Amino acid sequence: MKGCLTAGLCYIIYNGLDWPGISTAVTTCFLTALSSVGSSRQKQVLRISGALVGGFVIGMGSQIFILPYVDSIAGFTILFVLVTAFASWFMTSSPRLSYFGVQIAVAFYLIHLNSFAIEPSLSIARDRVVGILLGLIMMWLVFDQLWEHPPPQT
Repeated sequence: MKGCLTAGLCYIIYNGLDWPGISTAVTTCFLTALSSVGSSRQKQVLRISGALVGGFVIGMGSQIFILPYVDSIAGFTILFVLVTAFASWFMTSSPRLSYFGVQIAVAFYLIHLNSFAIEPSLSIARDRVVGILLGLIMMWLVFDQLWEHPPPQT
């Protein structure tokens, strides 16, 4: 119920704002709404940190500093392989950290594999990360502020 409420609220917010780029908020609610509070928190922290690293640092960084100098598919392929190797290194690490690597790869791929051309707009990376932040804020509001957890039985 709580996960559906947060996803519904995110849907209403991004449609009310007429900002379809932040639709990743709904996905964030579905992916991080787990049964236990600890595992949900861990997944939320890994999702936002992976999105920040993959979206802002690597995704936008490569759009600003690397891709303007790349003039062939071979150069983009080298960048793609390097980012995939970096994300895979985290994915194959401990079970606690592997989701961080998945989020790095997903954020980078959603930005750069959006069309068959180099993406010149930085707004795609911004919208993805803002959507994830909106989803996490709504999860915090609903799960921690509106819906209290029962005290442990002793």
